Amino acid sequence: MFSLAWSTGLRRAEIAGLKLADLNETQGEYTLHVRGKGNKVRRTYMSGAAASSLRSWLRLRGFEAGAVFSPIRKGGKIAAPRGMTEPALAALLVKRSKQAALAEPITWHDFRRTFAGNLLDAGVDLVTVQKLLGHSSPTTTSNYDRRGEATKQKAIGKIELPFWPDEK
Repeated sequence: MFSLAWSTGLRRAEIAGLKLADLNETQGEYTLHVRGKGNKVRRTYMSGAAASSLRSWLRLRGFEAGAVFSPIRKGGKIAAPRGMTEPALAALLVKRSKQAALAEPITWHDFRRTFAGNLLDAGVDLVTVQKLLGHSSPTTTSNYDRRGEATKQKAIGKIELPFWPDEK
């Protein structure tokens, strides 16, 4: 579930609401149909190690219809197809942050910000990141942009004025 959050930028509510029927696996990659804010549906994707981790979870969980992520009982039995609530996801992340001895617990939104920042750092255009995050406005997405002056300077170096000086 953490690799899903890191590699897709899904909101906590979107993770809690994700159903097995929302996943489509083709050639080792997943297409996810996500219900976001305002009940808008968007498509996002998982590949590589993130898709492998989801596939491993699904083998443990089983393929019975229902929520993708289910609670695990004390005896290690997965309570599929019952889903997890948003507060349960929040508590789980706090617990895992403490187990990892992090100075401060991380939040689900930290995964979302990291996802957006990583895409922008990799040169993905703002509109594509906007669509992947399910934002209705690129202005909202621009708040996730952590790139600094060096990126702007590098961008300017990519264009060249077609000027031929008069050399005499």
